[in-house]
Amino acid sequence: MILAESSYRFLESILSQWDEVIFADGRNLLHMTETHRANLLLIRSTTAIDKAALSCMPNLAYIGSATTGIDHIVIDQAKFPNIRIYHASGANSHSVAEYVFKVCIDWLHLGMVQKEDLIAVVGCGHIGSKISSWLGKLGFSHILVFDPFLSTTELQQRCKGTVILKSPDSLTKAKMITFHVPLTKTSYYPTFHYIPQMFKPRKDALLINTSRGGIISEEYLIQNHPASICLDVFENEPTPSTQILKRAGSFPNIATPHIAGYSLEGRWLGYAMVLEDVQNFLNIPEQARYHFSNEVMQQHWNPDHLFWEQKSGYSPFLDWNDSARGIQELSLILNTILPLQEIQQEFTSNPAHFDKIRKEYNHRHEFSKYPLRLPAKCDLSLFDELRFPITPVP
Repeated sequence: MILAESSYRFLESILSQWDEVIFADGRNLLHMTETHRANLLLIRSTTAIDKAALSCMPNLAYIGSATTGIDHIVIDQAKFPNIRIYHASGANSHSVAEYVFKVCIDWLHLGMVQKEDLIAVVGCGHIGSKISSWLGKLGFSHILVFDPFLSTTELQQRCKGTVILKSPDSLTKAKMITFHVPLTKTSYYPTFHYIPQMFKPRKDALLINTSRGGIISEEYLIQNHPASICLDVFENEPTPSTQILKRAGSFPNIATPHIAGYSLEGRWLGYAMVLEDVQNFLNIPEQARYHFSNEVMQQHWNPDHLFWEQKSGYSPFLDWNDSARGIQELSLILNTILPLQEIQQEFTSNPAHFDKIRKEYNHRHEFSKYPLRLPAKCDLSLFDELRFPITPVP
């Protein structure tokens, strides 16, 4: 039997060809009367898997999660060698990186951070490496990167033009710090309460956490850190504390309900990667395999908002330069794709509806679906990396 989180329901016609399928809400998935019969388990981050959960599923052979993170699966793989565990690493990396880039553009536009300031990226995997590159292309000239699990050579390849740190000590000097790490408590560099356990930032440091709640101590933010923060994740999801929402709930602080990775393309890729791995696990022959396509994606998930050229017949013109005016124009354009203040207002007005807001969130498209017109004479390298389709205008 296949036990699947309800968001997999659009795959029912495929999954049911291989076995009986039962769907349930992610937070209730392991409380079903049929749970003990599961052979395959398909989840997202709302379903926590530990040793106790596995004890209720004696026949389980496969766990697939359509998420980049995997800290919701807390088991020692060595002790369960007969269970395959797969997660969609990197699937929504562009979506999360775009969210962080939007926050940086807004804060830059407001003058809260300057291009000459020291910027730190903690964690240089799929997301952190994109952020460090994009900010460098944007004109930030002093970017620090810290990732103790990557060699200096790997960091130099992933994060060109940055200063590579060998310890977290220099993070205390950064004006803006963004975290892109898993939540761990027992590794060589545990990330739980990284702030303040590993280091304490300067009082005016801008902090961004889109990784997992608990990377930054919320108590520390409330009591000891007066500068602006951006939190897309919280320590007690789906019921974040009223104190942290009060602390982060008004702009230029930003608080959103764990939706940074919620792009149409990112979520779709996550499901596609899991489905591909399930088919590998089940040894489905090539001629019987199911492959995702953009057409099928549009059929199942089509956001209410259309691409710009579908709305008006043309794409917007961005008179780009690295001046304050160019940053302001870019901020306005990005706001039509990712209206963070609107999302924040809905969330902080109805914090008890955390899961409901996430479930009903109108998945945005990634930048790659929004054509822009830019002056042909300007440097287009930033927008190429952001994957905007560009039409140069003489």
